[in-house]
Amino acid sequence: MVKRSTLITVLLVILIFSFTTSGYGQSYRRTITAWFNNIQVEVDGEKLEMANEPLIFDNKVYMPMEELADALYLNLVYDEKESKVRINTNRIFEVDPDTSSVPVTFQKHYELESLKNQVSELRGIVNRLQGGRIEYKEIKTVAEMEKYIKEHFKELGTLTMDIEFKELSKDSYLLEASFGHDIRKWEDLDRRTIENWVDDVFYAVRLLFNSNAVIEGSIKDRSITTGTRHASYYTRGKLLYFDFKLAEHKENQLVDGARIERALKDRLSTYYHENFKYEVFVNRKDVDVVISLDGNNFNNWSTQMKMLYLKRIKTEIYRIDDTVNINGRIINSRNNDILLRFSIQDDVIRSADLLTDIENDLKKNYSRLYYDKYLFNLNINVYEGYSGAFEVIVEIDVTKDDASLKLLKDKGEYILRNHLNGAFKYIEGIYDVDIYGEIVDKNLDFICDLEFYRPSAGHARSLQPIIFP
Repeated sequence: MVKRSTLITVLLVILIFSFTTSGYGQSYRRTITAWFNNIQVEVDGEKLEMANEPLIFDNKVYMPMEELADALYLNLVYDEKESKVRINTNRIFEVDPDTSSVPVTFQKHYELESLKNQVSELRGIVNRLQGGRIEYKEIKTVAEMEKYIKEHFKELGTLTMDIEFKELSKDSYLLEASFGHDIRKWEDLDRRTIENWVDDVFYAVRLLFNSNAVIEGSIKDRSITTGTRHASYYTRGKLLYFDFKLAEHKENQLVDGARIERALKDRLSTYYHENFKYEVFVNRKDVDVVISLDGNNFNNWSTQMKMLYLKRIKTEIYRIDDTVNINGRIINSRNNDILLRFSIQDDVIRSADLLTDIENDLKKNYSRLYYDKYLFNLNINVYEGYSGAFEVIVEIDVTKDDASLKLLKDKGEYILRNHLNGAFKYIEGIYDVDIYGEIVDKNLDFICDLEFYRPSAGHARSLQPIIFP
C-alpha cells in the first residue's frame, strides 16, 4: 500500500462529507494523511467507473459521494452557503418491495401508475353503466332497443309514456312518444325535464345500440298516431335540437347566454393592454364564445399570459354556471384570422394552439444540449395524455448506437436530466400536470422513459433519474 499525503479542504465536503460539523461557520483547512490502494467499487455486482479514487483515512474508507449518488439513483446537492449536503432517496429504500427495487424502481412506478389509471378509467365506465345514467344491456336489434326504451324510459316526470322506436334508414331512427290525456301534467313540466328525457334516450341508443345513431320525432298528447304535437326534436351531429308548442317551454331554462355575455363584457373588455369584444351562443349545455380584437398586443403575449386569460374566462363563466361546456375562439376582426382555439370542460382548459405555442417556446430555450465536446439537438413534442397527465416525446438527432449518445448515457445522465427538468418545469408552469414520456433517436427508436411527478406529498414535481436499458 503506497502512502501519499494530500491537502483536503471543506470545499470537498461533497466527496468526504463526514468532515462537515456544525461547529464551524466558515471554511477551514486541515492537513490529513490518507491512503490510496487502487480501490475498486461495485454496485450490484457491476463495476462503478469513478473519476476520483476512494481513499482510506483513520482506518475508514471515504468515497466521492456525488459519483456514488448517481449509481444509487439518489439526488444529491451540496449547499455551500449553508454547509449542508441534501440527499433525496426518491423512496428507493422503502420497505415495500414493489416500490423499492433498484434499478427498476422508476420504471415499475410508471407502469403501476399507468395500470392504476387504466383501472380507474375502466371502473368509471362500469360505474356509469351500472349505477349511473342508464342500465347497461347488450342490444343488437331495433326491436330490442325499443323494448329497452319502453322498460327504462316509460315515465317522463309524473307522466306515463307510450313509445315507438323505428328505423328510418341507416343510422337514422324515429322516436315517437305520447303522454295520453294529462295535458295539465305536461304543462307543469319545465323544458329541462323534457329535454333531459329525450337526451337520455338518445344517449342510451348511441351507447348500447348504434354509436352513429341520429334520431328525430315528437311528443304528442292522446296517442302517437292521432295526437297533437307538443314537442319535436332532431339531431345535428352530436346535438339535439328542440321545438315546443308552449311558450313556457320555448324559453331556454338551461343556460343564460345573455348573462354570460354581459359578464364577459363588463369584466374582461380589457385585459393586459388588449381590448376584446364577446359574442356568446348557447345550445343547451354547450356555450360557444367568439372573442374578437383589432389590436396587435395579443400576438405579443407569452404563452403563460394566454393561459391566465383563459383561466379568467373560465372563472367568469363558471360564476354563472359551472356545468357548461365551453368552446371558444379568439379572432382578429381585421382579417378574421383565428388566433387561438380553446375548450373548457369539467374545469379543464384544453387548447391545441397553446400546446403549439409551448412547443415553440421549448424549441427556443431547450432544443440544444451541450455535453463534453458534443452538441445534441432536441425536438420536444407535447401531447395531452390520459388521466390529466401530459405525454412528451423527446427526439434526439443521433442514432441510439452513436458514440456521443453512449457517452451521454454513461457519464451525462445528470446533465440530460437537469436540462429536461427545466423544460418540464416550464410546461408545469402553464399546465399543472404530471408528465410521462420517452426519448427516441432520430429514427424514432426507443432510448428511455421519462417520468416527471411528485415523489411524495408536499414535494415539488421533478424529473426522476433516467434509467437507460
